[in-house]
Amino acid sequence: MKNRYSYILPYDHSRVKLTLIDGKQDSGYINANYIQGFSGANEYIATQAPMPATFDDFWRMVWEKEVRIIVMLTVCEEHGKVLCDQYWPSETAAYGPFTVQKVSEVICKEWTIRHLTINRLKDVDSPVRHISQLHYTAWPDRGIPHNPSSLITFAELVREEIQITKGPGPTVLHCRNNIYLCIAVYLKKVYRRGKPQSITMDHMKMPTVLDWAPPNNPFLETLLL
Repeated sequence: MKNRYSYILPYDHSRVKLTLIDGKQDSGYINANYIQGFSGANEYIATQAPMPATFDDFWRMVWEKEVRIIVMLTVCEEHGKVLCDQYWPSETAAYGPFTVQKVSEVICKEWTIRHLTINRLKDVDSPVRHISQLHYTAWPDRGIPHNPSSLITFAELVREEIQITKGPGPTVLHCRNNIYLCIAVYLKKVYRRGKPQSITMDHMKMPTVLDWAPPNNPFLETLLL
């Protein structure tokens, strides 16, 4: 099974398609969609929390789509319930034809920043790629962040990382995708008018979120609880 939840499936018109392996059709499937950003380009890939059965597919997507930044918006486990399996290595691990290594990890109060490398074992001529994983850890399951304004600060941190990295591929998001995307789009609008002194959650209006997100989208369930 490649879907974490049977009722959350990718939209076919914008689905991310992987290269087929040995002509097998299911090898090209991953539960992920391209998402247009404020500029209209496919700036993001929104996907489900990877599962052990899809770890290899996830890292293949990162490699094939030239991803440099991963944004994770949930903890791995809460009250004994697994919300997201740890798809990155504690040190070094192989995922299909790829080797991923954790280079550094900085743990802060409300988020963790990891720097990883990925390389393809058979592709000796390809340089090692550097991946930044920004992990927001202050958002409880079926709740809201303990300090909502910290989510704005985190989104600004991601924005800065994207500007520094300037990678060729889209940014990967998983978990709470729609809500985070609305914040990211809003920040782009704000910064287009000039850098503000400060931004808080008070600036975020509910109509902005609901108007931007697709209707009847299961990804909104956390927002509407």
